[in-house]
Amino acid sequence: MWPTVTYDLPMHAMDSFFTRLRRRQLDRSKPDRERIFRNAIRRFIKRPVGARLPMFALTDAEYGWGNETWAADEDYLSRLISEADVARGTILECGSGLSTILLAAIARQTGAQLHSLEHNVEWQQRVSATCAAFGLADNTVHYAPLRNYGDFDWYSVPDALPGDISLVVCDGPPSDTRGGRYGVLPLLSGKLASECKVLLDDANRPPEQAILSRWESEFSTTWERRDTARGFARVVVGSSVTS
Repeated sequence: MWPTVTYDLPMHAMDSFFTRLRRRQLDRSKPDRERIFRNAIRRFIKRPVGARLPMFALTDAEYGWGNETWAADEDYLSRLISEADVARGTILECGSGLSTILLAAIARQTGAQLHSLEHNVEWQQRVSATCAAFGLADNTVHYAPLRNYGDFDWYSVPDALPGDISLVVCDGPPSDTRGGRYGVLPLLSGKLASECKVLLDDANRPPEQAILSRWESEFSTTWERRDTARGFARVVVGSSVTS
């Protein structure tokens, strides 16, 4: 078993400095969110897979999306983009939002399938409509209400979910869900590729840390954690996971 470690990605101080300036500019001038969002996503869609992110694309997209309370932070979004760039097969997203649009844009270029699970029907409709508006409707945002699985609650698993999931982007269900985000592995182990990576957001919270330890114990996972403001973990699930 690999050791569990904590790692830090290299920080690009100049990029961070200009990102902070851009955020202050947006907060001060309060430009039209819809226009800012539309331009940011169009720039992102034109980005070749694996290329550097367009300047301020994530900053502008987050501002334009307008869901600051719940939106993933830029460090997490940057990491999921780099993982999605090399993912093949199916990408599964637990909880939809801005990340769905970004992942859908990448999947269209790489040929990967994207399936997102969303328990809130109004939010599922908003995300689906936004994907369609950018020509990304070939990916699926499932309405997946939460259900009882015995000692935890989790999304209803769609029958149409493929069996070659190589990347899971896990930013849901909400933190007050019984069992939190634990259900990914016990419910989907039979649908994971021989090696699958899980990006778990909010990994600085005690419930998520408990889930990481439980997954490690029950499914022989290995993981690395990034200590950002909210934290996220990159979990590797090997072929030892069985259905």
